[in-house]
Amino acid sequence: MDWTQFGINSASIAVLAGLVAFLGRAVIRALLAADLQAHKASLDRDLEAFRSELRLGAEREIQRQKADDERRRAEHDAGFRWLLGVRNEAIQELYSEMRDAVEATYDAVLADEADVEGHQAKHLRAINAKNSLASTVDRNRLLISGRVSRRLGGVDREIGRVLHLSRRMGRAMELGDAAKAGEWAVEGFDRMPELMTAQEAAFEAMKLEIMSPLGTVSDSEPPESP
Repeated sequence: MDWTQFGINSASIAVLAGLVAFLGRAVIRALLAADLQAHKASLDRDLEAFRSELRLGAEREIQRQKADDERRRAEHDAGFRWLLGVRNEAIQELYSEMRDAVEATYDAVLADEADVEGHQAKHLRAINAKNSLASTVDRNRLLISGRVSRRLGGVDREIGRVLHLSRRMGRAMELGDAAKAGEWAVEGFDRMPELMTAQEAAFEAMKLEIMSPLGTVSDSEPPESP
């Protein structure tokens, strides 16, 4: 082999090696590109599956929240209706006891001045009715507004003033002083309009409250003077 032939062969080998290297890089690039595309497609599928799971999870959470809200709303409505019924029953009981106490007080001062035992019985009935009303107000204080409580307090004070005169009337009757007993009876009777006014104010407050939703009756007015 001469140098000319050797040079040709070397050049051929170099060209062939370059071609092989070029083709190798091209194949590698093609394989890498295909692998990247496959990997990207896999990531896209995973991302779409993740998004779908998030949407489903969010929808499930929304439905659960709606169900919880509806359950709480139903429980609240049931509790509100129960509490409203309890409050209305309390007001009706207070009205009934207020009426009984006022009527008993009225009977006490209208008792026959000559009937000591009859007056004592009526006076005691009025005291018991007054105490029962006060006890019912205390027991239901959390259910009724301050307005109703104050109005009933006004009724209690007026009953107390009339019964104070009734008590004096009874003492005079026990001493046989019919004239003095009659004077105390008249004075007690003269106080009845104030008691009736207090009763009417309490009735109006209770009527307003029983017609109003819970917690909407204003308590802003100042307390009444004793």
